[in-house]
Amino acid sequence: MGRAEPEETLESLRERVAQLEREREAILARERRTARERDTILERLGDVAPLFLIEVDVDGSVRWLNRFFREQTGWDLDAARGRNAAELVPEDEREAHHEAFRSALHDGSVTHVGTLLGVDGRRFRVEWKRTSVRTEGERARSVLIVGQKVDEAAGLREQLAARDAVLGEFAAMMQ
Repeated sequence: MGRAEPEETLESLRERVAQLEREREAILARERRTARERDTILERLGDVAPLFLIEVDVDGSVRWLNRFFREQTGWDLDAARGRNAAELVPEDEREAHHEAFRSALHDGSVTHVGTLLGVDGRRFRVEWKRTSVRTEGERARSVLIVGQKVDEAAGLREQLAARDAVLGEFAAMMQ
């Protein structure tokens, strides 16, 4: 009788291990399905948005570019996929982009203005917002980078307004 009990325990442990393995596979399948659904939704929404959208993996490699990004810059998704996203900006701005990327991975969201390079060398002034895409376990899975062209006229208006304000203060002090 003493021997039957350990065999039953061993068998119950084997069954429990098999059950845990089935549960693990079900969870992994659900996560893969959720990731595919998220990617499909992102692509559908992203392809109608007049914004630069780029998804970068945690190593900084391009995973996806939306239609607007491709049309404006000439970058082909197949040519960009797997490249380091920093290659899409001028060399002198890469460190700022790396820093914003690292901050987005750790802090969640970062905004800054920088330059985007088209395939043909064209330059776009873009206000970037980086947001980490996290799994249920709160580990960053990728970074979604959203960019909007900076309106050059709006920037000049802001600069002129700031100068006018300074001149106004100076004139008030002189009186």
